[in-house]
Amino acid sequence: MKTKIPKIIIISILTIGMLLVFLGTSFLSIIKNDIDNIEKIEQRHPGNGHLYSTSDKKLINEFIKAMNSPKYFKSIKLNNSLGKTPIVFLNKNNDEVSRINYTSSYMEINGKSYIKIGDISEELES
Repeated sequence: MKTKIPKIIIISILTIGMLLVFLGTSFLSIIKNDIDNIEKIEQRHPGNGHLYSTSDKKLINEFIKAMNSPKYFKSIKLNNSLGKTPIVFLNKNNDEVSRINYTSSYMEINGKSYIKIGDISEELES
């Protein structure tokens, strides 16, 4: 016997989904005050400790574009230890401009917590 899902439930789910897509914050809007000062990105490999960094503007812009593909929603702080090494944006004097700590769906950007909806890795692979 088939059970019918009431139309109101389907409409509610679709409405919530659309709100999530349109009301989320973009990565660019989160770091808008810092974007012009970013000259370098650094991240230490969590396994071997090797420091990876680039000052290549094209790579930095590609990274920011990839980070901008998902939507971000402000969240309460979920935990203190996110288990990965941070991604750090530096200015021309090597001063920290912005910092991202992350897990697969949770990010802390400049000390503010966000839940990430969408995938970043597909953008970075292309």
